[in-house]
Amino acid sequence: MPASPAEMFRVFNALAMQGFGGVLAVAQRELVERQRWMSKDEFLALLSIGQVLPGPNIVNMALIVGQRFH
Repeated sequence: MPASPAEMFRVFNALAMQGFGGVLAVAQRELVERQRWMSKDEFLALLSIGQVLPGPNIVNMALIVGQRFH
């Protein structure tokens, strides 16, 4: 669980700066393995929801994770 909205901003901002168009693999490694904010199954569930919504998948995931934790 992220400690604060500022920590979430830092992590998702770093993800946005790392990749253009193909950051989902990096996001999975960061959110599941390094930060341990969610399990792999939770990540896949959020990704499937993010793909249905309009907009970039990683932005949708950032919104969903932010709503979930803060």
